Amino acid sequence: AALDARLASRPWSSLQAAAVRRAPKLAAHEVAALFTLCADLGFVPSAGLTEALGQRARDVAGEMAPQDVADTLDAYARIGAVPGPVLLSALLARAQQVAPQMDARQVTNTLDAYASFKHGRDPAAES
Repeated sequence: AALDARLASRPWSSLQAAAVRRAPKLAAHEVAALFTLCADLGFVPSAGLTEALGQRARDVAGEMAPQDVADTLDAYARIGAVPGPVLLSALLARAQQVAPQMDARQVTNTLDAYASFKHGRDPAAES
């Protein structure tokens, strides 16, 4: 609760607003990194930031490296969100393309995230 209060503070709100403004120019690995950071902090980004990052993820899904795909899907699952159908389809299509280059952890994170979307599990509660 204390962390949520600090993250709702004015500086964090300003940082989220800045991220929303910059989202259209983020590289694939930057989108994945921002989602992962939110998940690592246990913080659900604002609706505006989630939408901006989701839109950018759709735009750059075809450029995502195996780690980017796995991290993006895993972060969505850990913040308790489900990517919209167009984004989920793009990420899963990219996962199929890069699967031969994925290591075991990336495969596991990708499959675990997808399972949580399909079955409504909370992967964070299982960690």
